Amino acid sequence: MAAVDHIILDDDRLRVVIDGVTGAFREVCHQPAGISLVAQPEVAARHPFLIVFEDGTTLRTWQSCVITSDLAAQSVAITWTLEHDLTLSVRLELTSGDGELRCTVALDNNANLPVTAVAYPYVAGVGRLGAEPEGDELVHPYATGFVVRNPLDHLPAVAGETVGQEPVVLGLYPEGFSGSTMQFMAYSAVGRGGFYAATEDGVGREKWLNFYRHPEGDLRLSVWHGPHDYAAERTVQPDYVTVLAALDGGTWYDAAERYKAWAVQQSWVAQGPLWSREDRSRRLLEEVGLCTFGINPRWNRAPWLSAIDEIAGTPVLHILGPNWSRIESNYMNNHPGGLADWFPATFNPENLRVIRENRDYLVPFEFDLLFGRAEGCSEVEAGTEALQVIPRPTLSRDAYDFPFLCPVTPFARDLHVARDRMLAAEYGVDGVYYDISVNNVRHICLSSEHGHRPGDSVAMTAAYRALLADTAVAMREATDGGVVPQGTEMINEQMLPVVAFYQARAEASPASAFEAGPCRDLIKAGTAEKIPLFSYVYHEYGPMRLDGWAKLSREQGEFVYFVLGRVFLQGGLIELNYEFSGLEDLAGSSDAAVEHYFAFDRRPYEIDPELAAFVSALSRARVGRANRYLAYGAMRRPAPYTIQGEPTVELDYFLYNCAQTMTEYEDRGVMTVPAVSQTAWQYRDQSAAWLLLNVGRQETAIELTLDPSMIGELQPATYAVTGYQAGTQPRELGHLAQRRVVELTLPPRRPVLLEARASSMETI
Repeated sequence: MAAVDHIILDDDRLRVVIDGVTGAFREVCHQPAGISLVAQPEVAARHPFLIVFEDGTTLRTWQSCVITSDLAAQSVAITWTLEHDLTLSVRLELTSGDGELRCTVALDNNANLPVTAVAYPYVAGVGRLGAEPEGDELVHPYATGFVVRNPLDHLPAVAGETVGQEPVVLGLYPEGFSGSTMQFMAYSAVGRGGFYAATEDGVGREKWLNFYRHPEGDLRLSVWHGPHDYAAERTVQPDYVTVLAALDGGTWYDAAERYKAWAVQQSWVAQGPLWSREDRSRRLLEEVGLCTFGINPRWNRAPWLSAIDEIAGTPVLHILGPNWSRIESNYMNNHPGGLADWFPATFNPENLRVIRENRDYLVPFEFDLLFGRAEGCSEVEAGTEALQVIPRPTLSRDAYDFPFLCPVTPFARDLHVARDRMLAAEYGVDGVYYDISVNNVRHICLSSEHGHRPGDSVAMTAAYRALLADTAVAMREATDGGVVPQGTEMINEQMLPVVAFYQARAEASPASAFEAGPCRDLIKAGTAEKIPLFSYVYHEYGPMRLDGWAKLSREQGEFVYFVLGRVFLQGGLIELNYEFSGLEDLAGSSDAAVEHYFAFDRRPYEIDPELAAFVSALSRARVGRANRYLAYGAMRRPAPYTIQGEPTVELDYFLYNCAQTMTEYEDRGVMTVPAVSQTAWQYRDQSAAWLLLNVGRQETAIELTLDPSMIGELQPATYAVTGYQAGTQPRELGHLAQRRVVELTLPPRRPVLLEARASSMETI
């Protein structure tokens, strides 16, 4: 048999080998690092692409493959002729010296078959990268950021490539709950280097970023692209490039920094950093130290609201539960329909009085795009006609079974604007929170009656942004120019211009439910870790993260100290959550489940004074010296440090704050976590800071290595380092003119701030 000539593209950094018969990737090598993405070339050669149809079936065979190359231009063109009159064409170009392969793809669908996606690049046969399996890491923007260590051994094999039970087989973008919050992923050997995959799509079309273990045992990397129009033609011709590149360093920071260099040039950050925005809520960003989520607004909970305000020692953001509307909205799938179902609102006057007296934030929870059609609801016919039509199967982990309104429809826009205008004008709300909304639904609607092309994801995303922007204007007008911030459940990068805060739960996993679910077993085993990937890319542009899923009880376990500490250190607002379980007993009174919007089990737990003191310390620190960094700073790589004593601690958890039907309910366990956590920050070009927290019960001595290169983007100056700790005088730690080691003794469960500022600045 004659030898097959394969096509080779290479430069000093990346070597790509294309199979001369199938057109598939046989090799993708990071040449300086000496690592290869493909471990099984013969497996990879059998799988050059994947076509996905509307019913979830796939096509991966072809009738002919034609490959042409221009090695002088470092480019390859491949055309596959498929059955059913489908033609798939791709062009690969290796940019000179950059170690970056740029891929374009086009599927001609002359028969208008129900194609839902084209998977390309599609790299099969992916295996180990480094010599130490645990040093191999998958970095993915799922749920704002996860690392999975040794994915070849630890990822469970998926049931199928169009079934989304496991991470990350259906990384739908832009989707904050079940998919991809950003447009990149990476697979690396830590300390050596790896591979980076991203789409450079400045308008944010719907796509999937997938990395998973196939039932055949190999790892697979694929990027799926959908059609622009699901009715007139099902061609797939994305107007953006997919990049497959060599990545140096091999840490998640390297991947995030590469993506950030591209992302901050895009339209969704054109509004500029938070500190420069006139439409920001300075009070929310600079004065609020704690948030609550889900306290019952319909019944008197004033004693608890007062107690929490006293614990915080700062203004509190109260996102009250959803059952304030005239037709009660609850967690039993009861929702208002038209505007008449929402008002008059049923906020308990004692709750409003206490919130106002304490200068806390009143923020009602809304299922804002869910339309109720039960008996007694208004505008049912018009609302039904405006419902979003989502493809089935959804090609997502989520079934999207809720009755979503399509944001393009005038009905959805008018209801959304009128409802929130009235909340601002008549009830003086300080913000609004949207649950099951723009970040956790597919940005697609197949209706031909709503004024958009069926399947036009760009139109849907633009409509979601416009919906929030128009509502913000209406609320501003209703409050004579006041800023009424809007928050959402989860986030995706497309919503950065219009969302001021978002609620998340992944930092608390495994002591929480919801979006971290597919990774929960991996987190418990220590093979997956939630990382601040989204914050590292976008923190200085917003929005503010609310996370923690905490109670004030001792019974939930001590893991809560690590969870809340991590949220605080990463610039988030720590959250106490009362959705699926009651408030702690207070002075002989208990939260009544019969009055709540969810039927929780009675638990006679009380407020733990030690935990309350910790919550207070973090709340006060949030609005203190650290505020400029936690509210407006850009996240930087942490400084290296060594710890005297045990580097980890074991903390227990008990998850009772979730639905009784969830498999996580009443799960108990012990997590091994770092004894000391740290984040690093830069504020504009003026100063830098390192925030540290010891979550153990005893004080801990550490040595922190600081380097001027860490603040190399600051204005040229001599920088002085000062340490700040509540209850003590600031400690001057000398100048940072060259690499140096700072010795610190960290108190138990109290944050410590090191700040580097220009020596000539008395106050910054």
